[in-house]
Amino acid sequence: MECTCCGTCCRNGPPGLHLEDAVLYADGVLDKSHLLTLRRGEPVWDNVAGRVVTLSREMVRLKSDPGSGACILLQGENHCRIYARRPLQCRALKCWDTSDLERIYRRKRAGRLDLVPEESALAEIILEHDRQCSLLELGDDVDRLRREGGGEALDRIRALLERDAWFRDYLRERAGAGDEVLDFILGAPVEAILGRMGIAA
Repeated sequence: MECTCCGTCCRNGPPGLHLEDAVLYADGVLDKSHLLTLRRGEPVWDNVAGRVVTLSREMVRLKSDPGSGACILLQGENHCRIYARRPLQCRALKCWDTSDLERIYRRKRAGRLDLVPEESALAEIILEHDRQCSLLELGDDVDRLRREGGGEALDRIRALLERDAWFRDYLRERAGAGDEVLDFILGAPVEAILGRMGIAA
């Protein structure tokens, strides 16, 4: 069999990036507005596992179209805007035989610091945000809140929400960063992640 370019795989959700895909960012094929960071400790839907999992390590993926859920680079009649230089996961996927995709699915995933220069101001912001807004700590506090209700866990969750909002406001005001790039730089807002955990902020 061979690919008929039906677009089904593109509509079933966008790919995660692997270390081999870092060159696509370096060459400008992909930019911050195309990408979404899923952070360590974040609950996400895993297509292969068929369930929600908590990420043990960060990953960066292409964004979904908010209306359809398809990869944002899918256009018109099943046309990929970057088909000639599509990510590894896209090249590996054959809908009639997923063995190649399954083999590479979890290995050598790319995180933000695989794409952003290590000594850059942006890398410093990413590291500091992760330090002050840890999703692992958030998950622990959500568990405590469910067990105990209110108290110190609730105070820590509120403080983390405020710190996350501060980082976003700072980057909007000082660097002119829009939400389309904040999805890559800082990942999803903590408020949205709490919603996925069943907690209304």
